[in-house]
Amino acid sequence: MKNVSKAMQDAAVEQHMREGGQPGSRLIAAGTGLASLLVLGGIIFVLLQVGLGSEVVVGSKDQIYYSGSVTKDDAKHLGEELKTSGFFADRGASVLLSKGKDGTAITFLTEDGVWDRPDMVVAFEEVGREIAPAVGGFPVKVRLANTERQTMKELAVGKAATGTKDDLYYFGSATESDARALVQSLKSVGFFQDQGATVMFSKNDDGTAISYVVAEGAWDRPNSVAPFEALTRAVASSVGGFPLKLRLLSSRLEEKKIVAIN
Repeated sequence: MKNVSKAMQDAAVEQHMREGGQPGSRLIAAGTGLASLLVLGGIIFVLLQVGLGSEVVVGSKDQIYYSGSVTKDDAKHLGEELKTSGFFADRGASVLLSKGKDGTAITFLTEDGVWDRPDMVVAFEEVGREIAPAVGGFPVKVRLANTERQTMKELAVGKAATGTKDDLYYFGSATESDARALVQSLKSVGFFQDQGATVMFSKNDDGTAISYVVAEGAWDRPNSVAPFEALTRAVASSVGGFPLKLRLLSSRLEEKKIVAIN
């Protein structure tokens, strides 16, 4: 497992992480895709403008509504982050940001059924992961609501402490306790070696998945995929057991391979 951690993720990726770099952002891709759906698919993120607190306009049409302990500067920071990433593209999109005793929440009103689409759920989870630093850090809640403002799905987006340069993010219905258990399991089998490895852990309606950022092309080499299969089986008990999915991601967090682990 130590060899997997050090060799499979490639020297270039390790060097980038050791120098304090972060995995490449999928927010630009996710934001562009979601923004395109505003036009092509009719999925419009419009929040009812009644009782939503204060408002910050980004560009000429996009809006951040904020409430609770969120400040105007917080809202502006989030708005600029979403604009820079391409998520806000002056199409009239709106986002509600709130902070209270239950933590930080970002709410999107969506077209019916979006919350049942795994690809859209993953896209919103990634948006949450990318913008968390702009709203005060992890954890955050991403809420998908219907046009009557009823929350249809709430997604946890968090980052577990590893005590090393390695990172583990958790999503969906996964809890911080779940994530800590996986961190300890990855350490016990020798995967987390303070080399800047990145792991994503999610629990959603379509099951449990553990994702690893790997070296370019590793997903196409059976002798590179096999150790990750063995690793995932070794830590499966810490996340509730089988079945689960192994996902291999590029350094830009693009999904390249999925393997069912039973």
